[in-house]
Amino acid sequence: MKNNTNPYFSFHKYFDYSEKNIDLLKSKFPSNDFIDLKYDQNFAVPIKKVIVLFSTERSGSTFFCETLHQSKICLMHEYLQPYNYMPVIAQRWEATDDGKVNILKFWQQLKKCRVSKDGVLGINLHGSHIYLFEQMRAHMGEVDIEYFYIKRKNTLSQAISYEIASQNQAWSSEFKNSTPTLSYSFESILQKIRRLEHDNLKVKIFIEKNKLDVNEFYLENFIKNKKEFILDNFAVDILEMPESLKKQASDINENWRSRFIADFDMRSEVHGTHKNKEGNLSSLLRSARKIKKIIMKK
Repeated sequence: MKNNTNPYFSFHKYFDYSEKNIDLLKSKFPSNDFIDLKYDQNFAVPIKKVIVLFSTERSGSTFFCETLHQSKICLMHEYLQPYNYMPVIAQRWEATDDGKVNILKFWQQLKKCRVSKDGVLGINLHGSHIYLFEQMRAHMGEVDIEYFYIKRKNTLSQAISYEIASQNQAWSSEFKNSTPTLSYSFESILQKIRRLEHDNLKVKIFIEKNKLDVNEFYLENFIKNKKEFILDNFAVDILEMPESLKKQASDINENWRSRFIADFDMRSEVHGTHKNKEGNLSSLLRSARKIKKIIMKK
């Protein structure tokens, strides 16, 4: 793995992370979001293991993190998510300098505030966060890292869930629905499919590049066999616990799924008989066949 020892990561290149804006970001989180101050705990124990969960948007990673927390394994979260979570906690932990996050300070505070009493730290890592993990990894030393990768069986359903959450900003059932009116968009859902595929590609490249031993699993199988999964992988025998996160699927998901498939079939026929402006018909059809395979997967 490339050893990037530059201790700084700048947010200001793309986003406004002024103190005022960070305060606004904090106000949007539910009080029981794991990023909240009340979840900072210093058990004063050395770190023994890091559990990394590779994931994508709406893959079920929040449900997995909640299960690990309820099972008293670790407090896993998207600590390296650069759009709101990372700058909020970096500011709280005084790991910023002039609009930049000091990765070394951030890592030191992450160990101090988020390692369990058994010395375990959990990181929920989307493909788009990997470049930050690589920077932080240079400061982590010889700590043992265990890798997992959660996926959804149906990418179209995942993309629709992603699109709905993008519109109403309800990233879990704990978030208040700020935009009750939802609007179907073929183009937006298609964009989400491609974004998920791109994020998954980043994860796969990182795994192959570093020759990682990764436990890959589907959310649907985890939901059915949660007790067995936790026992087999973490040697913790859990009781059936009340879920604090509720399933967010609705009739809207199924309606949009049917509409998207119908729209895709119609548009594929049109594009199949007319070249695009560059005349790149074969590339267009290859892309269409790939998307078709994704959306028809049950």
